[in-house]
Amino acid sequence: MVTATGVNGPASVGYPACVGGGYRGNYVKIKSTSDNFFTIYYHVQPSVSANQSVTAGQQIGTLDNSGCQSGAHLHMGRKDTTNAPVPFTIPCTNPLPTTKFEDGLVSDDDASDPTP
Repeated sequence: MVTATGVNGPASVGYPACVGGGYRGNYVKIKSTSDNFFTIYYHVQPSVSANQSVTAGQQIGTLDNSGCQSGAHLHMGRKDTTNAPVPFTIPCTNPLPTTKFEDGLVSDDDASDPTP
């Protein structure tokens, strides 16, 4: 079930001038019916709406240039019902997050949740 979407658009100034300006990207937040965890997808122009049921494999949006960034990319984060981060169960070779989410770099590695 889609629990929230956000359409914030691109930063009013380009990268890197937008760094630290609080520009948040568009997002889609989905609650799993199997474990009640939430998965959040950032820098995505939503094609779904809050309270809409979705299924695995369904398109929920398209990558966009929202927020402060240097190029299209996707952030995914997983949270439990207390909003604490939950590791994905697939092997991941990425380093632990070390930078702020809004730093704009395509190589950005921070999975923090900027949604309200």
